[in-house]
Amino acid sequence: LVDEIGREHDRISRLDAETQMQKYRDMANRATDALDLNRCRGIRSLIERLCAERQIEPGDALMKPLAPFLDWLAEQDRLAKQAKQFDKACFELRDAIAHSNDSDLVAGLYQAVCNYRMTIPKDLESLYRERLQRNKQKQRLTLVFFVVAMLVMLGLMAGTLLLVLIFS
Repeated sequence: LVDEIGREHDRISRLDAETQMQKYRDMANRATDALDLNRCRGIRSLIERLCAERQIEPGDALMKPLAPFLDWLAEQDRLAKQAKQFDKACFELRDAIAHSNDSDLVAGLYQAVCNYRMTIPKDLESLYRERLQRNKQKQRLTLVFFVVAMLVMLGLMAGTLLLVLIFS
């Protein structure tokens, strides 16, 4: 009798879970159509709670109709996480352009932003290009200064040598 009651309980529980899953699938379809990610996440939580209560595994037949919804939502979560990481990388690049003298650091951060393969904000791209231009100008000025310094030194050495030759 106890075994029969247990089996009947499991059967009724399964039927109830099937009804609940259908309800959640309908709710998921409406939330997906409205592109309401917060509501979709709430529905996913309801599904997960029901699965935990009724010991429904991911491969269970009850989960098959909900699999496309859950996969889509997981992809949306992944994209949102990637967008957040991209925004953080853009912020770090912007900060480095404004406050760092380390060109290698700025170049590395720019490469990290590019690795996301997302559109870089135009103002950030402009800041980076301006930074590259300033660095090239600094390099040119440094080279000019070095060349002038070398010419001055050569002139002094030549003048010294000339004075030595004249007075010797």
